[in-house]
Amino acid sequence: MSTTTTTATGPAQGSGYRAVLGSPHVARLLGGTMIGRLPTGMAPIVILLLVRAEHGPLALAGLLGALYGLASALGQPLLGRLIDRHGQTQVLVPATIAASRARRSCCCRAPARPATQCSPR
Repeated sequence: MSTTTTTATGPAQGSGYRAVLGSPHVARLLGGTMIGRLPTGMAPIVILLLVRAEHGPLALAGLLGALYGLASALGQPLLGRLIDRHGQTQVLVPATIAASRARRSCCCRAPARPATQCSPR
């Protein structure tokens, strides 16, 4: 009785990141996706730093960061469903504008800064 082992052959064997990134348009898509997701990852840190800069308690900063994470976890699947139903451009353009305004209003409403410092020069 002989045992033979079968090895997988084809593109999956021995391929790594270089093979995947070498595919057409993958590197550009990955780069755009990473840049587009930076604000989502940085927002909890910004919230923490803003609350601490205004001498707020660390517990409040943590609570606000957790609420942001919860809202993101609940909102992202809904946003994905809207994109599937109505198309990427029709959903993401208003969503991006709304998110940008909300993040900007967060820094403009900080008590130690007058509203004139938030306007572009």
